[in-house]
Amino acid sequence: MLPACDVLLLVSTAQKYRSWIVAREVAAFAPGRPLLFVQTHASRDPDIRADWRKELESQGFDVPRIFRIDGVEAAARAAAGLEPEPGFRDLVAAIDGELAGRAARRVRRTGALDLAAWFTRQARADLAASGEPVAALAAGVETERGRLEAILARAIGETLRANRSAWQRLIADDVVARWHGGPFASFLHVIAALGSLWSRVRPGTGVVGRLLAGQSVSGTVRDGGWKAVEELGLPAGEVEQSRSVLAGLAARAGMQEPLVGRARLDDAAATAATGALVDRAGAWLSAGIDRLVVERRGRVGRSAYHWLFEALFSALLVTVLVRAGWNFFHGNLWEGKPVSGIGFLEEAIVWVILWGFLLRWLIFALVRLGLDRDIQGLVGSVASSRLVDPLLADFAVAAAAASTWIDEGTRLGVEADRLAGGCGETTGLGRLRRPAT
Repeated sequence: MLPACDVLLLVSTAQKYRSWIVAREVAAFAPGRPLLFVQTHASRDPDIRADWRKELESQGFDVPRIFRIDGVEAAARAAAGLEPEPGFRDLVAAIDGELAGRAARRVRRTGALDLAAWFTRQARADLAASGEPVAALAAGVETERGRLEAILARAIGETLRANRSAWQRLIADDVVARWHGGPFASFLHVIAALGSLWSRVRPGTGVVGRLLAGQSVSGTVRDGGWKAVEELGLPAGEVEQSRSVLAGLAARAGMQEPLVGRARLDDAAATAATGALVDRAGAWLSAGIDRLVVERRGRVGRSAYHWLFEALFSALLVTVLVRAGWNFFHGNLWEGKPVSGIGFLEEAIVWVILWGFLLRWLIFALVRLGLDRDIQGLVGSVASSRLVDPLLADFAVAAAAASTWIDEGTRLGVEADRLAGGCGETTGLGRLRRPAT
């Protein structure tokens, strides 16, 4: 019957007002229900209202008033048609004023909001125990993500620095593709064509090598599982170590399968996670390499450099041609000297080719200026690219969802307390004490 009541009427005597069983029952059903406190047997028992008030307040109740009546005498006076005694008259007046008509609807509304506020406070108390482990899990995800990103960034940086020749070829090919007109541009196009043929014969190895060789990341590489990830420089053992740490933190927070996975991913989950990581790494590296190529192109590929190198290359070429023409026209036709043969032209061609390679080396020197700094900047963007997120996604999602759940519980609790506090007070009714705001 008690769960269906809107108001509780607590009647006690001087002998039973400290009963632990009664206090337990009242505490169980008091949330959301106003209370009327009445001491009966007033004609036989001493007035215990002051001590009872202290007892109730120590149990967490607000006690604005305790009525004192004698039930037997009140019944006898009512049967005889006599005026009720003052204590009973005050109780009837309080019931008529606080629990009848519009006041009854206010009591139900206030009780409902008090019950909601009490429930959210209890829930927040339960959630508070989970707050620290969930926060530790979220912090652990960030720590392990940073650790794996550092390993990956270091390995990718070493691979990029070890492939300087691929960088040079990639940037130089991009510059040469935009240089047209002139003998030096033609010379560079021939060398670039030979270089592209060599890259086809010896394709790049690994994800980074393929991208630097101008090749896309194939589906075979993407679906290669841990082998593809280890080609990037992230060993499977390091990932398993991070997941093992996070699994322990998740267990402390009460999270288990299927909310979070195991330390060692199964085959299906590992294929999906590693494929996503390789896709992200490929897109990130492609975008970073394209950006660096554009920056280098803007530095080396300007028309001023083009025509400067054309002038330097053409100077030797023109010198050779002038010398060959002088020997033929002046020496042979004018002075009648015999032609010295093709030995001069062979030597001249060799020197022109060597001069062209020297100028090409100068272009590479310009390309290499600041390359380590640019690679370091590219590697430094690993954290913002969130490459390793697929490997720790289940723990990150679980921690974020749990944090959101706890925060939402706190927000609802504050809102319920605010609504309950805005309903005003029922002056003659007691209730569980509201928390201070």
